[in-house]
Amino acid sequence: MPSQLGKTSLSFSNKTTKIFNDFVETATKNEIIAKGPVVLNLIEPLLQTALKIFPPRKRLEDIAREYKKFQLENPNYPTYGIIYGWLNDLIDCKKLYSDGLPSHARVGAFLHAGKFAVDENMILRDAFFFLVLAEKEMESFNQFITLSKIGKNALNEGSYSRMMYMNTNIGSFCRTALVNFYSFVEAFVNGIGLDHLFKNNQKLESKDQEILQGKYKGSYISLEKRLEQFPQIIRPDRKRVLIVTDLSQRKEPYKTFFDEGKEIRDSAVHFSALKEPIVRKPDEWLAKVKQYSKVSLNVAKDFWEASYQTKRYPDYMDLLDYDTLYKIALKRLSISYETKNETIPS
Repeated sequence: MPSQLGKTSLSFSNKTTKIFNDFVETATKNEIIAKGPVVLNLIEPLLQTALKIFPPRKRLEDIAREYKKFQLENPNYPTYGIIYGWLNDLIDCKKLYSDGLPSHARVGAFLHAGKFAVDENMILRDAFFFLVLAEKEMESFNQFITLSKIGKNALNEGSYSRMMYMNTNIGSFCRTALVNFYSFVEAFVNGIGLDHLFKNNQKLESKDQEILQGKYKGSYISLEKRLEQFPQIIRPDRKRVLIVTDLSQRKEPYKTFFDEGKEIRDSAVHFSALKEPIVRKPDEWLAKVKQYSKVSLNVAKDFWEASYQTKRYPDYMDLLDYDTLYKIALKRLSISYETKNETIPS
């Protein structure tokens, strides 16, 4: 869960949480009745600070009522978070998350205060994580082959089995990475559509509302059509700037994304002997995924620019920056090996 909460706000949230938790979790009913006013007086300065940091958009009584209802309907919210759009309708959160999170983001509470999660970002980070896993396994595989050639690893039954498992691992990591890169683009496009719908629902025609939910006349529309139609709805000039469905006019990065990557993704998810093969040489797999990782990011960037006419990519997506995402994946892998008291194979 990335964090965007400032130190002052976070200090306020943690202090408030501690006061309430220490009292409510240990106090008896009689103690709550007797000491409640003291606790309320104690947190009054914090409440006034909160009202300045998070100005209410509704009456406090209405906020309290909606929050109570939310707690009853979502008992696991301390673990899974609070939907940002719902929270931002109750209080002004612009000082909480400076980049303006999408409405469907989940923001943390209690121990997770100041953190947030966006599903499309998690899918993208997972894709890079599996790419890094494939690269590290490929390094080990090549090292093993080199040692075998110079006679330090005799190619017996045991070493052959190890080599085959490493070969299989590379394929598994690459297939998973590629599926995640494709899924990220679809999730990112869907997220942009839903965010625009949530924030502009009253201004949109019913047809546009349905399209932004990925449907037309009750049927789901393809990713290709969503890529074309979402920016056209979002842009003030209503101009169609992306051409993806017409194969004769489809350009890069969409050509590679759909013509090559989607075929492999479909084989991995809905395999048939008539589709693209999922058994490939490890170096071929890795080269394909490395290319697709860059193509997928370029599709997301182009879609963002087409929709908002800016190259300032969203902070909540790690700015769609390849190097940043790659370093995060390396950090995840490093922590995993540290937990096991191992070192990353080099």
